[in-house]
Amino acid sequence: MPTLLSWLHDPLTDRRVRLATQRAERPNDFAKSGETDGCPFCAGAEDRTPTEVDRVEGDDAAWLTRVVPNRYPAVADDEGAHEVVIESPRHAQRYVDLTEDEAIGAVTEWSRRVGHWSANAAFDYTLLFKNEGPAAGASLRHVHSQVLALPAAPQPVAAMWRRLADGANASPRTVWSEGGYLVESPAAPRGPEAWLRSDEGVPFARLAEDRSAASRFAGLLRRVLVALDLSAFNLVLQTPPASFGEALAGRWWLEIVPRDSSIAGFELATGLWISSTPPEKAAQRLAERLATLG
Repeated sequence: MPTLLSWLHDPLTDRRVRLATQRAERPNDFAKSGETDGCPFCAGAEDRTPTEVDRVEGDDAAWLTRVVPNRYPAVADDEGAHEVVIESPRHAQRYVDLTEDEAIGAVTEWSRRVGHWSANAAFDYTLLFKNEGPAAGASLRHVHSQVLALPAAPQPVAAMWRRLADGANASPRTVWSEGGYLVESPAAPRGPEAWLRSDEGVPFARLAEDRSAASRFAGLLRRVLVALDLSAFNLVLQTPPASFGEALAGRWWLEIVPRDSSIAGFELATGLWISSTPPEKAAQRLAERLATLG
């Protein structure tokens, strides 16, 4: 009998599925017409979350961003860590609704937590991700993101970084450059997809050390999200496993993956994606929209 937290393996497809039965108990407030009563992430409800592990404070010493252990983790304590980054004390529902200070606080905590877990010898791989909108997998409206630390990178992730270490080129199209960061359209976009990365090879974990750098990144991310105008999306930070060493530390990128349309039968059957927009057109549209935003 599988345990509450265990891996299932299909020997035919070689597919691995994480069994985490307690995640079925996660609250879901998308059926409540946006009401805020009872939200565990709002200011004043701090006692309804697990014990805080980090925070960013505003000028008034009140918190702007909190980090807490995930009450419904995807990994057990002895095999990893799973945290929630609460990005605002207000009941904001989208990243683009954050104030400037809140957005900087979110990026600062993303950087801090990635740096914290990457420096822990027990964990080789740290994943930052964000699900915005129910179609992207979000179960709570209140704006938040998540961090996972694992003892080893999943095989597809490790294989991707081995290719990069061996000299493979992702060949994205650069559509915008601003403040030391690049906005790129990938070679095979999954819809109107965009990537953000450092133009100077600065490791993501160092953004927390420089408020100006965090501010520029947070502002550019907001502009790209406004330009893409997605009702649902996932953010995924691609960072190299620690075992790859310092040589690749600056080669991170943040993926904005659209989820406005559902993954259908073809994608499930083949693992392939279908896009209706040529990559050249996707890059051109994003560049034009960013230009109109000034």
